[in-house]
Amino acid sequence: MENNYRLHLHDTAKPTTSVVENLHSINEGGFISNASFLQKKNYSLKLTSSSANQNHDLRNINRGGLFNSDFELRVSKNVSRIIELIYSDEYIEGESSKTQLYLEFLYHKDKAIFLEAFNRAWVNLYTADSHYITTFLNVASTIDYDWLGYRADSIVMGFNSLPDPYVNEAAIRALEAWGQKSHVFILEKMRDFDQDWVQQYKIDVLEYLRSL
Repeated sequence: MENNYRLHLHDTAKPTTSVVENLHSINEGGFISNASFLQKKNYSLKLTSSSANQNHDLRNINRGGLFNSDFELRVSKNVSRIIELIYSDEYIEGESSKTQLYLEFLYHKDKAIFLEAFNRAWVNLYTADSHYITTFLNVASTIDYDWLGYRADSIVMGFNSLPDPYVNEAAIRALEAWGQKSHVFILEKMRDFDQDWVQQYKIDVLEYLRSL
């Protein structure tokens, strides 16, 4: 077919109508074929782009999973270490305890791990012997309040639900040590204690915080 068209073009000075129409048909056919090819190519590119995006998303998910797993592992290890130190520590007022030093080290190393480990440690200690709870509260009272924020408030409110008067005293002492005027509200809402000495201590600390 192509050879025939070439013969007609050489034999005549001006292409015949049929030849021109046939040439248009070929060109249109070629254009359609090219358009079809481009459409297929674009579709292929879209698929490739989509696959690349999906792979990128999967990599991000995997990285996020690895990050979360690593974070959880580090938090768990530090929670265990904090509790281990509390069980072996002896709090002496005015002296730095092993637990205090470790918490300060952890804060400067990784604040996020410090906050999460601190929070989980007191939750784990909630059912422990009162001696260890008071030790934890006494140690917590030596930590800068700005480092702890609302987590400091949580341990006071949480441990004050326990009936042990020494735990209650240690919780009130922590509020006194932190010296935050905002804790007036917590003490005002705090329940009255059966032991007169604990109740009087709460009143004294309340008056002190109001004076700040």
